[in-house]
Amino acid sequence: MRMIWIVVLSVLVLMPPQYTFGAQEPIAEKSQPTLKEAVDICALIVRKETDNFYGFKYSQFDVSIMSGDYIEFIGTKKERANFTRCLNEKAHPIELMRDLVKD
Repeated sequence: MRMIWIVVLSVLVLMPPQYTFGAQEPIAEKSQPTLKEAVDICALIVRKETDNFYGFKYSQFDVSIMSGDYIEFIGTKKERANFTRCLNEKAHPIELMRDLVKD
């Protein structure tokens, strides 16, 4: 009898939560973030990556959204590339103007 309970409990532990609690609603899909949300999230990610590599509060990356969804951002070449990649992953690709100043 103990063996049956051990098997039942181990099966319940290994099952995903949506099957063990019965009438739960399915987990809602995350909606696509707005441009402002995506910019804020990506800016935090870029700053954190740089700070983790070089040290706390090292990153000078900054971004702002101007009128007409025009985005201005400054930082190292790697930070700018990471920011652009992040926005592309969040379904908000941006078209870059040619850099007038080279690193």
